[in-house]
Amino acid sequence: MTMPTLAMRPPLSLTPRLRTAYLSLIEKWAGLVLSEHQSRGLDEAIIQGMAQTGYTDPETWYQALASTAGRDLLERLAARMTIGETHFFRIAPQVEALRMTVLPELIKRRMSTRQLHIWSAGCSTGEEAYTLALLLREQLPMSNQWNLRLLATDLNDAALDIARAALYSEWSFRETPEQLRQKYFVQESNRWRLLPSIRNMVEFRQMNLITGSLPSQPSATPLDLIVCRNVTIYFGAQTTQHLYTRFAAALAPGGWLVLGPSDPPPQTALLEPVHLPGAILWRSVGTQLLVAQSSVRVVPANIGHPVGFAGQSSSRALAMVVSPLNPRVPPTARLRASPIVARVPVPQQAEQAVVLRPPDVETHLLLGLRQLDDGAIELAIESLRRATFLDEHNVLAHFGLGRAYTRAGHELRARAALTHARRLLASASEKQLAEAGMPPVNELRHAIEMQLASLDGKGTPR
Repeated sequence: MTMPTLAMRPPLSLTPRLRTAYLSLIEKWAGLVLSEHQSRGLDEAIIQGMAQTGYTDPETWYQALASTAGRDLLERLAARMTIGETHFFRIAPQVEALRMTVLPELIKRRMSTRQLHIWSAGCSTGEEAYTLALLLREQLPMSNQWNLRLLATDLNDAALDIARAALYSEWSFRETPEQLRQKYFVQESNRWRLLPSIRNMVEFRQMNLITGSLPSQPSATPLDLIVCRNVTIYFGAQTTQHLYTRFAAALAPGGWLVLGPSDPPPQTALLEPVHLPGAILWRSVGTQLLVAQSSVRVVPANIGHPVGFAGQSSSRALAMVVSPLNPRVPPTARLRASPIVARVPVPQQAEQAVVLRPPDVETHLLLGLRQLDDGAIELAIESLRRATFLDEHNVLAHFGLGRAYTRAGHELRARAALTHARRLLASASEKQLAEAGMPPVNELRHAIEMQLASLDGKGTPR
């Protein structure tokens, strides 16, 4: 007796429990929250996945996907559940905004360094990323004299294979100026292939936006432009806003974020809307600091400890946030004892060093606390905000930011940062604090409460 082929196999019937389990697994690892309509293709996607991997039982295949070894299979299943609809020069008002406003502004700003770093997140089959490359080539005829990094990522490996081949049907050109197609594509039968000179401008890479590292990590080079259109429509609200915060942290100050018209708008104060004809784009909020050509080398610290503490260096940094409560300990003397801070410039030098975005939370935290101690309040806010962006669970970063906002007179922001620090501390245990070389919970809590009391007029720690 022969085994039934895929065509002979009866339709898959998932129990409600198993269907919910699959959808929960997809949401956990890929962030996709699928509606009833969007999840109609789940059965067929599971059938295809099992056929490719030799499984016949959906319960057993679920267990395989749920294991650590099944991560790639799970991401492939999630990729099958999304619609990769795209074409060249899609959403004309946004393309015009890129052509007339965003790219000319970035080119002017980066003229001295001749470097641009752009990311197309959720690039599907590549038309969006290549549109960016074409716009750049039109505005920079001598683009070979620039260091252009145009990264394009997607969860779907099959879509990326199409993107790398750069061979497209007529349907992909429905909004493309004909002169550009004639200039940059070569016809092959009934399809058009992009010239190698444009293809080579784009690097394609598989990436999971939820579990993967962003392109600027671990590199210290921030991004000038992120284009992520019609991706977060598949995500839940909390996942979407968390991703926007990560985008903001990866952008250079004044860097641009382009979302799809149907994507939820960012709710973070780290991004401000820019209204252009027919389009709303988003821009990173940050202090524009002068960055010199030479950099200060920073030794990364270990930031993998629970509850956001970064080890012994953070215990030294605590002197900066609780020093007003302990006048016997000079905060600057304590801070200078840190081997990491020895490599961090004083605030006056920070404006001339490439420490604006080092890859570790510890450096941002210690630099911000030192700036706060020296009275450079706005610089301190910038550094401490970056520390909280990179590690949203870091108690000291939120506490320091609360103190900085207090010094700057931003009472509402100060209260929010301090309240968040108190909430984070509530989940920390004495054992965790001791292992991180931190003072007892009560001492930290007392420092936070005194700072909050000062905002209520009951105390004066600054």
